Amino acid sequence: MLLIIEALLLISAALVKDHRAAADGPFPVDMQLNSVDDDFKDCEKIMLGNLHLLKEKDKVNNILFKEAWEKDPEGSKQQAAGSKHQAEEYELKAIRIWTGKNKNIYGDFNEAVRCGKQKYQAKSYGWYTFHFLLTSVIRKLKKIQNDCVTTYRRTHSTFEKENVINTEVRFGSFASSSFDKQVISGFGEKSCFEIVTCFGAHLTEYSEHPIMCEVLIPPYETFKVKEIKEKKNDNNLWCDTVYKLESFRERSDLSCEIANIINSENNNFFEK
Repeated sequence: MLLIIEALLLISAALVKDHRAAADGPFPVDMQLNSVDDDFKDCEKIMLGNLHLLKEKDKVNNILFKEAWEKDPEGSKQQAAGSKHQAEEYELKAIRIWTGKNKNIYGDFNEAVRCGKQKYQAKSYGWYTFHFLLTSVIRKLKKIQNDCVTTYRRTHSTFEKENVINTEVRFGSFASSSFDKQVISGFGEKSCFEIVTCFGAHLTEYSEHPIMCEVLIPPYETFKVKEIKEKKNDNNLWCDTVYKLESFRERSDLSCEIANIINSENNNFFEK
């Protein structure tokens, strides 16, 4: 029980850093077209071959990433740059950072993902390594997990309700959800989501807080809004408003954008 309370307090505190957790809204339910939605399809080799240099660049340009990366006590062994072992260890490290005790990561990183398209293209994003590693590990886990699953997401915010049924939407960030809507009860009850995700990955086996049963949804997964339920019409509803979302497709407007820039500029990209 103490572990559950600790996890909820840590992650709930982190959510305060997210403008959507701190503000009332209503926020739009749309495609989040200013988000960083790179899926790195067909360019993994370029990213892996430059992963060490990319990490060092991000550490220089982003103090929050640098602190989170260096504070992780495990997996600090140095592997040959670009090696399979290095990449796998970096991916596990990214999960530990994401699910761990750094309360600033959630809000600051996801704010950058949600609004950072121009910075991403301008080579000033600061989260390239972390973004690639989370995307990579989601894809790898999804190949093993395979099936679409139903998950739940709670928020303290309100979202638009008019003219959204049957529209295509995205979270526009790395969206945490859970198999268990009760264990995340401290995350809010204003607007909640019942989600059928076909691209999100179950992180429990590698999570710092496995009790949360987290399924991490990537920013490039789109959904159709199938239904909106409200507590005013059903007193037994688990939130004031519940949006039912069904996975629709993958949309990545920035697919391989940074890999192509790295490939074309060679070492010039990594000049400080």
